[in-house]
Amino acid sequence: MNATTYDVESRTASIHPGCRWKPVFETLAEYGVAVTGGRDSDVGAGGFILGGGNSFWSASHGWACDNVVNFEVVLADGSIVNANAEEHADLWIALKGGSGNFGIVTRFDMKSIEYSNPQNHIYGGTLSFSPESTKEAITALVDFVERQSEDLTSHAYTVWSYIPSIGTVISSFIANVLNNDSSSAFDGIMGIPQRISSTVRSATIGNFTDEILSPRGYR
Repeated sequence: MNATTYDVESRTASIHPGCRWKPVFETLAEYGVAVTGGRDSDVGAGGFILGGGNSFWSASHGWACDNVVNFEVVLADGSIVNANAEEHADLWIALKGGSGNFGIVTRFDMKSIEYSNPQNHIYGGTLSFSPESTKEAITALVDFVERQSEDLTSHAYTVWSYIPSIGTVISSFIANVLNNDSSSAFDGIMGIPQRISSTVRSATIGNFTDEILSPRGYR
């Protein structure tokens, strides 16, 4: 169960639970749309959505589960129902991020999001820094979070990783879903000293999900 389809009239994407996110994004890009899907190409749709789902659009559109308009569910008695705002609404609400064992979800119908450009690109990438810049990296991330309400189209996170070939490295991933390469939201992160590398660019979401799965230059 790994098919993705799109209904142009209702602007709704139907996603099977066995899907992984890169193929989902690639299928929907043909229609100039995306959904609040995962940031890692290898993450499965079912667990991601039922668990909540933090995406590139979290600030502007909420979590993945917030964008599900209908769940197709197989109940314990073998019956198949649709859970949405009009029917089985209690089940619809319970399935939104609770990871609950209320049945087997066989399809997620999600609201779509239109890209802002005909290339279906977003702007972003990974900036890597020396561990000596830890203080500045923390300050920059805190500043980004505190100013998030000023730019709901931008997204960022920072992690500290150990890479056997080079040791400890700080990695900050940034993304702007409007493909804006000059958002001031990233000023603090871009200004962190002792930068090792940068992959910042305009590219497809599928391209970025591959990078997050396996950061370029490390493995």
